[in-house]
Amino acid sequence: GWCEAGSGGSGGSGAMQVTMAAAGVLGLLMILLAIRVTTVRRTARVSLGHAGNPELEARMRAHANAAEYVPMGLILIFLAEQAY
Repeated sequence: GWCEAGSGGSGGSGAMQVTMAAAGVLGLLMILLAIRVTTVRRTARVSLGHAGNPELEARMRAHANAAEYVPMGLILIFLAEQAY
């Protein structure tokens, strides 16, 4: 289980290594998507919503979809990792 002695921390037996790696990669993806939204917001001078800008709307949806699905994906990765 996840509470076993000697399984935490860095190195060693590496409990949750896959989950932590996935969280790192997906965290970077979330930052990248947020930067892409911010870039279009600044260029289009839009502070709230998408103001009818299709490019901004698409980037906002990509970021929102990731924000919705990444946490559940990480939970499922964690549970699968714990099964072994």
